[in-house]
Amino acid sequence: MSKVDLLQQEILHQGFLPMSRFRLCFECYDGQMSEEVIRECYTPNYEAAGILLYDASKQQVVLVEQFRLGAFVKQQEPWMIELVMGMVDKQNESAQQVAIREAMEEAGANVRDVVPICRYFNSPGTSSEYVHLFCGLVDSDNVEGVHGVAEEQEDIKVIKMSLLQVKSAISNGKINNASTIIALQWLLLNQESFT
Repeated sequence: MSKVDLLQQEILHQGFLPMSRFRLCFECYDGQMSEEVIRECYTPNYEAAGILLYDASKQQVVLVEQFRLGAFVKQQEPWMIELVMGMVDKQNESAQQVAIREAMEEAGANVRDVVPICRYFNSPGTSSEYVHLFCGLVDSDNVEGVHGVAEEQEDIKVIKMSLLQVKSAISNGKINNASTIIALQWLLLNQESFT
């Protein structure tokens, strides 16, 4: 890892979206140290886990739709079609365990088998959030309705889509969030391994 001199970290906000300001210098490609850089960063004390629910026998995915504040603020359609996702914020629960639990809470889906997709930083220029993505095999026959945890003010609707519908929804922007696009494109590239 290249050299980074952390000069100061100041906590700006502690809450659901914790924010810190960093003063630092980093090693440039010419070997010299940069001038002092000041940046703010969203610094959650958890990681995220998402799971793409896939019924291979029907070549159908199970996604969820829910209200998202960021899209509303950007004056875009705030009800977004997404993967099932949750926070890995308990020490005794792995990212995979969170994904399986969230599949039941958000979609009423029993996951039979789990395949890791990838891990990545969501937006490393402004956030330390780290995401784990999985594909979970399900029987989609009885997966439907509205779900969520009442204490978390969740109101989440199940959406089923064929792979053809998925391609169209990505192309026309109906599905427009990173984790969902990453997982769906992975599935489109790897669907033959599930037949």
